Amino acid sequence: MEIVNCKTLLELNALEETWERLSKQEPIFVPSFSELRAQFELLGSNFRILVAVENFKVLAIACFAYRQGIKRYSIGERKLFDLPVKELELFGSCVLGQAGECVIVKLFKSIKEEANFDLVNVGEIEIDSPLYKAVTNFLGGLVWRATRRNTIRWLIKLPRSFDDYVKSLGPATRKNDVRHFKKFERELASELHIIQRPEQVETFLRDGESISRKTYQWNVGQRLCNDGATRHGFMRLAKEGRLRAYIVYMDKKPCAFAWGEVNHNIYLSNNTGFDPEYRKASPGTAIMLWVIRDLIENTDCKFFDFGTGGDNMNFKSRYGNTSLNVASIQLANYRPYSFVLYLLDEMINGGKNLANAIISQGNFRQRLKRAIRQYGEKKPSLP
Repeated sequence: MEIVNCKTLLELNALEETWERLSKQEPIFVPSFSELRAQFELLGSNFRILVAVENFKVLAIACFAYRQGIKRYSIGERKLFDLPVKELELFGSCVLGQAGECVIVKLFKSIKEEANFDLVNVGEIEIDSPLYKAVTNFLGGLVWRATRRNTIRWLIKLPRSFDDYVKSLGPATRKNDVRHFKKFERELASELHIIQRPEQVETFLRDGESISRKTYQWNVGQRLCNDGATRHGFMRLAKEGRLRAYIVYMDKKPCAFAWGEVNHNIYLSNNTGFDPEYRKASPGTAIMLWVIRDLIENTDCKFFDFGTGGDNMNFKSRYGNTSLNVASIQLANYRPYSFVLYLLDEMINGGKNLANAIISQGNFRQRLKRAIRQYGEKKPSLP
């Protein structure tokens, strides 16, 4: 078996058909080749694509992006300090091709010999998958750690009809959420717009940002911004037929949004939000069920992927019907500076996990959230 190292966009473009073919074999959302190319065009020459080839057949592809920047250490929203870092990021948090553990180990050995880095951000990967076993058993000059704790990645295996999906939900969700959704749809002066075309993007981002600024997610960096970079990305998705965004209006005022992208029959949910002024009408619940119904009735999607980040509010587990046990993995080089970064993460995350265990006791966690959560922008407002 040979590991081919691709370093140019010309070599990258030659892999388009293979990337798309192998992406179809993955159980979760994999970014499209156009997304890969767009990201690497921004990086210039700061990427590597490793291809495992045997008897002229591609067994696996792993793409790594070089990023030299600042690593922020913080607790909650409180910044502690920053340190410079040279980081490799595994694009899509996957090695395409359903490769075995031995093949993946060879890919990581190759990138280690090739690259000058402090850390490798592998991302969120399925526990006990070949990739997980490879990076956690590989001791060739790299040490691994799970960033915080293991979690669950939720998905919806979309059935043939929305009624079948509703029947699959838990009794409490059917009684409360579905009832709120039907009431919202039937009785309130609401309308849903589905955003797919380039000419719809500007209005969606304008109205979507007006909602996003009022949510608590805005203060923790989960934002829908009406800026040049976001518009460019949305326009590209729309032109490729992969954008699927939604916005709900009540009395002609925007009150909730959701957006995601489609690739190979999988919808990846990227961001949602609702105006807390309309909380009693449950627009967040309504738009989620609207999205699911639309995907079932009007697309060929087979799965709804909630994406990374766990399920702190038990929101994804209410609607999901299948899941993967996952861990966010980071690798560090066996050298002093890398170990400093590694140990700092270990200490800070250990403290966070201890604090989380303490406040999770009883209903203290819920009371604390109610006490500290503030909706909307912090003042002064951001431009």
